[in-house]
Amino acid sequence: MEPQTNQGCYNILMIHQSIEPYVYSPLEPPSLNLNNLPKEFDLIIDGHIHTNHYKKTQDTTFIIPGSTIVTQLKKEEAEKPKGFYKLKLPEKKLDFINLENTRKFFYKEIHLENDKTIHENIEDELNKILNQKFKKLPIIKLKIFGKHSDIINKEIKELEKKYQEKSILKISTQLESDEIKQKLDLLKKMREEKLSLEEMGIQILKKNLDNLKFNKSFDAENIFKLLSDGSTQKAFDIITKRQSTLQTKGDWWKK
Repeated sequence: MEPQTNQGCYNILMIHQSIEPYVYSPLEPPSLNLNNLPKEFDLIIDGHIHTNHYKKTQDTTFIIPGSTIVTQLKKEEAEKPKGFYKLKLPEKKLDFINLENTRKFFYKEIHLENDKTIHENIEDELNKILNQKFKKLPIIKLKIFGKHSDIINKEIKELEKKYQEKSILKISTQLESDEIKQKLDLLKKMREEKLSLEEMGIQILKKNLDNLKFNKSFDAENIFKLLSDGSTQKAFDIITKRQSTLQTKGDWWKK
């Protein structure tokens, strides 16, 4: 756009962009960085990003005021206050004004401990936060990490209901078992090797058969082809040895 400044004036450029390193979302790569911005302006104001930032580069000041309310329940929104910037001219004085009556937002990550129950882990953290006085119900986002596979939505709903009169509570989980981790590692490896969907399917089948000690009993690739074609009964007969296999040029399978 090549924006132009006016000589003898205090020049402000206002934009609404995702700028590196202030990334809005991993799914939305920034198209600009600070070095792309014009240096002639006294003040550059950017929207789009919901947390406030301040950066001074030579004679130019770059600010992101951020949103005045919590919008995305992300960790960085709990770490920075909500407010706005106040610019006073001709002094060129720029101050960030905290909003006093905004709803408090807490973001906590909980790594489950084996010697405590799920409820104990979560309620201990909640009680630390709620042991304060608030003008408005606080927003609390809990992210649960661990290898417990026994956490179910019912338990989370019960906790959210229990604390609904004291807070606006949101609980999310990032849980994994050793079995799930192994499967994710396998899928990641196959993706890096750029295998086709059919090749991925065969690899997963071989891996599962190997874990079940089935790998020497029959040809996994032929079984996969039968399953892909919908010939599940024939595949079942071969797996259970009701039918033996013989691959020929004209006919894959013969009794």
